[in-house]
Amino acid sequence: MIRRLTKNIIKLFLFILGAFPPLINRGIAYVLAVSLYGIYRITPYRDFIFDNLKLAFKEEKTDQELHRLAFLNLHHLCRSLMEILRFPYITDKKLRELVKAEGLENIEEVSKRGNGIVTVT
Repeated sequence: MIRRLTKNIIKLFLFILGAFPPLINRGIAYVLAVSLYGIYRITPYRDFIFDNLKLAFKEEKTDQELHRLAFLNLHHLCRSLMEILRFPYITDKKLRELVKAEGLENIEEVSKRGNGIVTVT
C-alpha cells in the first residue's frame, strides 16, 4: 500500500514538473544541479569525478576549471532530465520545430536495398 502510494506521488510530481514551461524547467535543473553538487562535495565520493577529470586533462586545466567541468556535467544531466520530463507535452508540430533531420534520403535509399541502418545523433 505504502509502496504504491509512494510510486503514485512520484509519478504525480514528475508529471507536474514536466508541465512547467521550458524556462522554469531550466531554472529547476540549475537549482537541482547546485544542490546535488553541494551534496556530492560532502560525500566520500567527492573525489571520484574530480580524479577522473584530472586523469583526462592532466595539467591542461586548473583545479578550479576541473570543478567547474564537474558541475557543468551535472547541470547538463539535470537539464536533460527536465527535457525528458517534457516529452509527453511536446506536440508533433513542436517536435518538428525542435528537431532538424538531415540526410533522410540516405536512410530511404539504404532501406530500399534491404540493408540494416545505424543512425547517430
